[in-house]
Amino acid sequence: MNTVDESILIDQDVVNQVFLDCLCTPREFEQMDKDHENCLIVESRFGRYLFNIGRLEAQREQIKTWLEALPRVFFEENGAPFSVAFYQENGPVWAGIPMRIDQLFAMGQGLDLVVLLPESNPQPNQNQAWYKIIH
Repeated sequence: MNTVDESILIDQDVVNQVFLDCLCTPREFEQMDKDHENCLIVESRFGRYLFNIGRLEAQREQIKTWLEALPRVFFEENGAPFSVAFYQENGPVWAGIPMRIDQLFAMGQGLDLVVLLPESNPQPNQNQAWYKIIH
């Protein structure tokens, strides 16, 4: 991940729609005890989400593209604080509310593209979650 495609602009409304489309339906949730291999629970900064694995996987390339547009510091060993993700690497603010960042990171976690770093973060004075994007 050495360069950033300057033409990529993350649209928070599209992130929200993809996120909602990837969530398990009430029916899938009801059947989770019988067929839990189709659903995946992800714990993020703001909550716990239940994703349909197939629909989430179908969005892998789009989610990866969005993650690659975030600041390079997320790809470094120590990751970065959640608040840095309001901005894209090429400068523009893409997220108007923290929930959109949480949705993007949660989808990334479900695809093993993002890690929510443990509380033993190298910056213990920061009162926020830190994330790392995996190459």
